[in-house]
Amino acid sequence: VAVAATDRNDAKASFSNFGNWITLSAPGVAIKSTLPNGEYGYKSGTSMASPMVAGVAALILAQGSGLSPSELENRLTGSSENIDGENLGYIGMLGSGRLNAAGSLLSINSISPSYAPTDTNLNVSVMGTALLEGMTIQFLKSGESTLTATNVVYQSASSMTGDFNLAGAAGGRWDVKLTSGSISVTLERGFAVTSPVYGVVPAGPTQGGAATLFPASGAQTVTIPAGAVGMTTLFDIDSRPVFPSITEGVDPYTPTNVGLEILATPAYSTLRNPLTITLTYRLGDLMDPLNEDALTIAVYNPATRRWEPLNSRVDKNLKTVTATVTHLSIFRILQHIPSSNLEKAIAFPNPFRTDRGHTRIVFDYLTAGSRIRLYDVTGALIYEMNDDNNDGQIIWSVTNESGQKVASGVYFYLITDSGGRKQRGRIGVAR
Repeated sequence: VAVAATDRNDAKASFSNFGNWITLSAPGVAIKSTLPNGEYGYKSGTSMASPMVAGVAALILAQGSGLSPSELENRLTGSSENIDGENLGYIGMLGSGRLNAAGSLLSINSISPSYAPTDTNLNVSVMGTALLEGMTIQFLKSGESTLTATNVVYQSASSMTGDFNLAGAAGGRWDVKLTSGSISVTLERGFAVTSPVYGVVPAGPTQGGAATLFPASGAQTVTIPAGAVGMTTLFDIDSRPVFPSITEGVDPYTPTNVGLEILATPAYSTLRNPLTITLTYRLGDLMDPLNEDALTIAVYNPATRRWEPLNSRVDKNLKTVTATVTHLSIFRILQHIPSSNLEKAIAFPNPFRTDRGHTRIVFDYLTAGSRIRLYDVTGALIYEMNDDNNDGQIIWSVTNESGQKVASGVYFYLITDSGGRKQRGRIGVAR
């Protein structure tokens, strides 16, 4: 953190450095400080300004907030006072502004309740640090009108309450903002409004739950078993997420707009046991309504920016697709389409490892009606599979013809399509 010095009028000190690399400014002119031999005196310099910032940073960390270095820096810069008006010749060269100790220490720790249905009235309690009397409490969401609390009651520096009317409030996460003059603090995504298209499900080591949402395509259900997480967690379920695109010519799917996003609060909560999701579709949602067998639920992998198909079950009578999921992301119904050749045919995961939770191997990027033969290292045929629904994908349960799990080792596959073209490869299995 680079600190410039200002005087008592918030003007840049004559001796202070400046530039677009400065992080923020702090008082550094005529600062009373210690001197040798137990004496005191007034000193000036950025050596006076930088301890101001260090001291406030220490006070923030003393709150027990557990902030990372970048988060701590954001608290310091995000609450600083704009001093461009006092420094017209140095605009953009004194960092984010002058250090504001009160603003930096102000924080929102929690809000209760943390979610509620739309079209309700409720009283909320905001817990925090260094709260100020007379503060406004607001909920903000991009694209929506700001909601402002009425009947705000300041109880202490750590607690205040207010009433909210959620009539017509859009489902989803809203930021919580406290403001007093130029000082403000925001708890991003701190409050959730539930609606027919957005749900919140609490779960924990001994508590499970379920939510059913109703977007245009039909009911979408998420079932969370008890013990899915090791701590009390709120699962946010959004049935109208922004879907990442499918890479045309690379991924053999056509998209639908049927899906959902599942997030956890706190974000570091991880799944110990899988969740079950069931998505309802309409024939009008499909590119090829005559091939419902080719539907699958896929999960978006942000690391690879690819959609990965899950082991899915299609019920053509109920018009649903069901899958179990082992991590949280965006899920979407996709329809497999066959490839024009076998050049991109792959088998994944490879290697297959049970210690990583693998349960099957997917052969993908196949031509319609392809056939796969699997052999062990002796050349013996152990399994044969066909693309019966012509969707360009075959799933192997890693068993032999008798339904027994194959042993650890290397296996070879031969893919043959209806035109006689062939593709060979091998798979590692580790149990």
